[in-house]
Amino acid sequence: FGQFNMRKPGSPWQDLRLRQAVNLAIDRPELIQDLKGNGVIIPALIPVQAFGYDPDLTPYPFDLAKARHLLQEAGYPDGLVLTLIAPEDLEMQAISISMMLEQAGFQVDFQVLDQKTFHRLTTLDGMAQPARQTWDIALWSFLDYLNFPVFLFYHYFALDGPVDWVDEQPVLRQLYTQALHAVNPDQQQAVIRQMERHTRDQAYFLFLYNPIQLYAVNKAVAFVPQVTTLLPLAETSVREEHWSVRQTAGPETPGTEQALRADPHNREQVAVGQAVYARHCAACHGVNLEGQPNWRQRLPTGHYPAPPHDATGHTWHHPDRYLFETVKYGWQRFAPPGYQSNMQGFQDRLTDAEIWAVLAFIKSRWPPAIQAQQEQVNRRAQAVQQHGGSVQTPRP
Repeated sequence: FGQFNMRKPGSPWQDLRLRQAVNLAIDRPELIQDLKGNGVIIPALIPVQAFGYDPDLTPYPFDLAKARHLLQEAGYPDGLVLTLIAPEDLEMQAISISMMLEQAGFQVDFQVLDQKTFHRLTTLDGMAQPARQTWDIALWSFLDYLNFPVFLFYHYFALDGPVDWVDEQPVLRQLYTQALHAVNPDQQQAVIRQMERHTRDQAYFLFLYNPIQLYAVNKAVAFVPQVTTLLPLAETSVREEHWSVRQTAGPETPGTEQALRADPHNREQVAVGQAVYARHCAACHGVNLEGQPNWRQRLPTGHYPAPPHDATGHTWHHPDRYLFETVKYGWQRFAPPGYQSNMQGFQDRLTDAEIWAVLAFIKSRWPPAIQAQQEQVNRRAQAVQQHGGSVQTPRP
């Protein structure tokens, strides 16, 4: 997607007509074809399959005549000179987009920058005078590794985040606040879709496409694809027919660990988990699973505070096996690049049964609707484990 620089003095991008003209000038199917056809068109910011994506929202069409009309209506009958910047990995996109914009009447000076220079010109954190940045459109490729776009997309790029160049209307901030305070996932998703519709109508960004991530998977590997396209491998295992299992298989029956599960309706397991949680987890994640304050904001040390495990957090977004591996081996083992966590593994302090019990206790504190949502996540993960083959998922 592309960012409009609305912060520079006298920015033409304060004019909705110009932002719409840019969106109408892009032939997205042709752009994707230029890039070997590896993409899915998006109508707004949120990636296809991500939480909050609105399948009923229509992408901007390719309409050169309307783009030219809006450009003239905005006061630029002879065209508008603009500077488009892009990192080196988006050079091909920058070339194609520049050519399309010039057909609509824009005069484009596109600059391909190394990553360090690109981030220096676009990242507001520590920038002394952002108003001095003269670029007009910056092309981005961004990964939502949390699958919570209302934060990593809308906060980062539109609402006081480190790369917020948007001069948004108050309604967007109001919807953002509602989304963060919504506990029911259906209500939260409905609010996020309102944010998407408003963002699309206001053309706050140049909306483009999602690249598609391709995986080739051995049929003897139980692979769980992630919407984020990250590969933590916490939910990946091998089946009995895998060579590594065949070589090490002995006469003993499978261990009891595989039979264990986190059952929020098992009172005995929940009671054990509550005691273990109080001893080992409550100090960081809170007595009531509420997490630490401002858990979405990075600390001065570079780490993130402990997140909540109640319904306001993201724990219920993951299947049980992923949660088990995270507790056992620590989050840092599976964290995306640049993410620092204080969450250490408990494999030397807790038995597998105790870890499953802690998860059962946490799940027992969720409302029935959240439990049902998380159980659907479990079923999807189990279904994938039963089938090998190729998997493709769009990434942001």
